[in-house]
Amino acid sequence: MLPPPTDIPATDDTARRGIRPPPLHGEARARTAGPYRRAATRVSLTTDSTDAPTPPRSDADQSDGRPDRRSPPPTQARPAREDRMSHTVISHDGASIAYDREGEGPPVVLVGGAFQFRAFDPATKQLATHLAKRGYTVVNYDRRGRGESAHDVPMGLHETLADLRAIVAELQRIHELGEGVALFGNSSGGAIALAAAAHGLPVTAIVAFEVPIGAEQGHEGAEFLDGIRERVAGDDPDAVVEYFMKDMPPDWLEQAKGTPAWPLMVRIGPSLEADAESLAWAQSAPHAELLGSIQAPTLVLVGEEEAPNGMAPAADAIVAAMPHAERGTVPAVQHSWQPESMAGAIADFLDAHVER
Repeated sequence: MLPPPTDIPATDDTARRGIRPPPLHGEARARTAGPYRRAATRVSLTTDSTDAPTPPRSDADQSDGRPDRRSPPPTQARPAREDRMSHTVISHDGASIAYDREGEGPPVVLVGGAFQFRAFDPATKQLATHLAKRGYTVVNYDRRGRGESAHDVPMGLHETLADLRAIVAELQRIHELGEGVALFGNSSGGAIALAAAAHGLPVTAIVAFEVPIGAEQGHEGAEFLDGIRERVAGDDPDAVVEYFMKDMPPDWLEQAKGTPAWPLMVRIGPSLEADAESLAWAQSAPHAELLGSIQAPTLVLVGEEEAPNGMAPAADAIVAAMPHAERGTVPAVQHSWQPESMAGAIADFLDAHVER
């Protein structure tokens, strides 16, 4: 177990890439909800049927005891808790995706940004607990290539979106819903959430915090993605993380390398491809073309003070491109938010837009 992270303010350049300051010193059951229903917009998914995710399998379906290279190495079991249950779901390509689920009510999936996964991100765990207390079923998951999810698998945006679809399908099965789930995306996780909705994931609502999309139809996102892919292909995860952090102050990188957190950051290095690809996707066409088909009510948040340069204009651009989006603020400083305040902002918005 890792101690709480040390907060280090983000610079303007790093925040524009969705880089939240890395944690360098690494590591209630909710009220019963009544029936909830809300129509969600479904956008046609433009993929071949051969690429479409197969129905996910749960832990109980894997009973033959054979090792699976797509699953992560065994880790020490976490203590059982009544309010937070850990699960896995199997994605379209057989990759296992680990997640925690807590609370009762309309489902909300938390999509992490760069360097975020459950064992490395206590703030999002606290966010999940606060949201559960507001009457929501909250899923906090390890994206592929991170934590207890599969590592020896492709880690691009296509696969990341398929993992989300598998989680949503599992939640629909559990809750017997046909409508979908709400998404909260943090930083580059917000770009992933928007891409998921744009590609047809059944979504009831979206909340996104400081999504660092670049200039409309700019080239820096694609260039950054090329740099990440080149280093991933070179099978040098240290180089991937170093490149991802290249615009951070040099002492951040050196400090990170000298802590127990560095091996964890390096281990998830290849998964940063999806973060970079989501930001490149956001520049691949006019924003209205990419986001205009998303009918889900959307809240785009920025920090009340000291928001990194570029975040406010990015939020305005997203809102302008979407038919049912609004802009809001939340207590946050330099790309970092407080769990209870963020949970309140998310829950207040969902209370107004998601039926129970």
